[in-house]
Amino acid sequence: MGKNIDEQTTYYDQRAPEYELLYQGKGPLNLDSGLYRAETIRLCTIVGKFGKGHLIDIGCGTCFWLPLYAKRCRKVTLLDGSSRMLQECKQKLDVLHLTKKCHTVHGDFFSVELPHQKYSSALIAFFLSHVPPEREEMFFRKLRHVLKPDASVLIIDSVWSSMRRRYNKKEGFQQRTLTDGKTFTIYKRYFDMRDIECLKRVYRIGLETAHFGDVFFAARGAFYA
Repeated sequence: MGKNIDEQTTYYDQRAPEYELLYQGKGPLNLDSGLYRAETIRLCTIVGKFGKGHLIDIGCGTCFWLPLYAKRCRKVTLLDGSSRMLQECKQKLDVLHLTKKCHTVHGDFFSVELPHQKYSSALIAFFLSHVPPEREEMFFRKLRHVLKPDASVLIIDSVWSSMRRRYNKKEGFQQRTLTDGKTFTIYKRYFDMRDIECLKRVYRIGLETAHFGDVFFAARGAFYA
């Protein structure tokens, strides 16, 4: 997937200035814009009740969720593979006066060095859906490695629904178009309830589904000992 990973990074670099349009129900969308807005409000409530200690935000993007969880955390590590996303993020840190509390890391979660049992909580928002099945075990193994034994995890990602089925495949490469018309090919997969149950069983993580809509889902829990 080397070439596709490079294209995916380029895609998110160029998408960074317009990334948050998604949560407003704007930009190139293939589902009802009202769904994105309504479910984003629901997710904001969930994220606002999440976080503790030193939180790691994996695939933080533009740090859209940061203002919601930052007040609950002592320290925050913001990790993303896109330099442009992190630029947007750093601008937000200045505006929110959170520069001292937050540390940004530019790199791929799979390859960047992270300390053992360092983090008390982890937010994984719209990252897992870009992880192909053959790398999923590696992802959860490393996630367990970097989290403290009692750490809490919140996964937010894209739902496989009857409406989504009209426009996309459940898993595979798809074309994405930016507002300027540029197109990119990226890997993407969507999750149904059976997929979440599979994550719980295979990786021994006690996830409880806090939201499962037509567009997004949120599941919170912790690894079993």
